[in-house]
This record gives sequence, structure tokens and C-alpha cells, in this order.
Amino acid sequence: MLLPVVRYIQELERNTRIEWKSMADNNDALGFTSVFRTLLKTEQEEQQTRAESSLPSAPSLIAPGDVQRAFENGEFRVYYQPKVLATTAEIVGAEALLRWQHPEFGVLTPNFFIPGMEKSGLIHEVGAWVLRRVSELNLAISTRIKNPSWNIAVNVSPVQFGNPAYLRALLRAAKSLNLPNQLLEIELTETAVLENFKQAAELMALIREYGVTIAIDDFGVGFNSISHLARLPISAVKIDSSFVGRMETSEVDRKIVAALIRLSHDLGMKTVAEGVETMPQAQFLVDQQCQLLQGFFFGRPVPQEEFVAKLPML
Repeated sequence: MLLPVVRYIQELERNTRIEWKSMADNNDALGFTSVFRTLLKTEQEEQQTRAESSLPSAPSLIAPGDVQRAFENGEFRVYYQPKVLATTAEIVGAEALLRWQHPEFGVLTPNFFIPGMEKSGLIHEVGAWVLRRVSELNLAISTRIKNPSWNIAVNVSPVQFGNPAYLRALLRAAKSLNLPNQLLEIELTETAVLENFKQAAELMALIREYGVTIAIDDFGVGFNSISHLARLPISAVKIDSSFVGRMETSEVDRKIVAALIRLSHDLGMKTVAEGVETMPQAQFLVDQQCQLLQGFFFGRPVPQEEFVAKLPML
């Protein structure tokens, strides 16, 4: 999967070795160690981790009709994982993530129910519901939003993105709420874009016409050519967590991440690193001038009430 960035890496890093800094050497260049200490795992988070890790058998026990009934019964929740400025750890947005509060298995993540939603077509109705919940949150905290970089990202699946009529209806509905459109960001996977590049480019142009920004999720995994990036109206790219997770042990992945950040900057796009779980990872990303960080180190996905409680007077 390294082909998309090999040439760029060779050009930028041919004679450069990116050294991994240990905690002892970083001199707290981030300047917010004290903030990080408040973000250590709580007992509640550990319990959630144990609960989620015990769920592999759940999919085989969920009947096809259960997802539809669960949505009708109000068992789905929108969780929010914060995005922070790399240099200050200030919360400047979030990613909205769908969760199923299952009466027997507890909190289920999307891999347990999204495939079924896509197959049944329920994904469109659920997607509209998620957008409404996110818009309601933005409206509720609008008077507190002072940072111009604030936005909440909503994931749009390949099935949703492949339905132009649905996407147009979604955008019109968002506009009717009379909220600044820049408060909303649409996240698309590389797969969704590459399945029909011409149609994707047209739909992405439509999204931008509405003032909604676009981020490419899992960046670095799927593009066959870097030229795709320059041809699309993308505001931000999210560096895949697999690269970030291997940085501490792999010089190759450090070079990939550094190259992706530099490439994005050259094209005028923000970079968001996903899956940041340790201080050394955060330090390296700051050194490479990655603008936004997201991951368990800064906060796990939590229900809306808990997320709002963590927000300062923005």
C-alpha cells in the first residue's frame, strides 16, 4: 500500500533520515504536558475498552431486522471524538461517530451494523438523522464558538456518496437550518472517491458550493496517483491511523507521514492525524507541522453531553 507516496517520499526524503524523539529528548516542545495529564484514561474509559473488546461474537447474534427496529426504538447515539490544534491541544471540532446502545451487548461500533444499513438502504435515513443531530449541536453551542477553525465532521459512506439525489437533499436540508455551512465537514473515504472519479469530482464541487468543507479519510491508503489530490476540492486530509500507529517502530512510516503532511501543505490542505495514542506520536506530528490531531490520547468518542461538558468557552 506504499505505492501512492513512494515517488513523493523519494523526492523529499532521499537524503534525509527522520529521527524518532524519545520522551527524554523532546523538551516538552508541545508546551501542554499539563493538559495531557488531564486526558489520561479514566476508569470509565477502561470499562468501555473492556466492553468493546468483548464483542466479537455479537454480529452472529444480531438478526437482520434488529438494526431497523433499533433505529425506530431510538437505540442509536451520536458520539463525538475531539479534534485538537496540534500546538495547543485546544479543541476545535470533532468527528461525529455513530454508536448503537444495544440492550444486550452494550455500545456497538459501526462495523457491527453499517454493512446491514447499507444493504437495506437504511443508511440514507440514518445519515440524515446524524446530520440533523450534528446541526442541532452546532446550533446549541453556536454562541460559544469563537475559533474560526471549528467544525464537526460527518462520515458519508460510499453507498450514500454514490446516490447524488440523496446527497443533494442532504445539503439542502443542512442549508435550511440557517447555520454557517463551514461548521460542517463531510468526510469521504478514498474508496468512495475512486469508485467513480468523474461523478465524485462533480459531487464534491456541489458540496463546496454549499460552503461545506470536505476531508478525505484514511489518506495514504488508496490513491493510485497523487495527481488525484490536486484535482479535487478538498479542504483537509486525514492521515490513516495505521501509519500513525506504526511511527514509533517504523522509519518507513515516519517518512510516509512526513511526506503526506508536506504534500498536503504544498497543495494548501490541512492535515489531521488520526489514531494518536502517545506523547511521542503527538510530538513527532507537531515537529512535522501537522495542524490537527485526533485519537485516544486527546479523548475517546463520547456521548454529546460528555463532549459538550469538556468544551471551554470557545
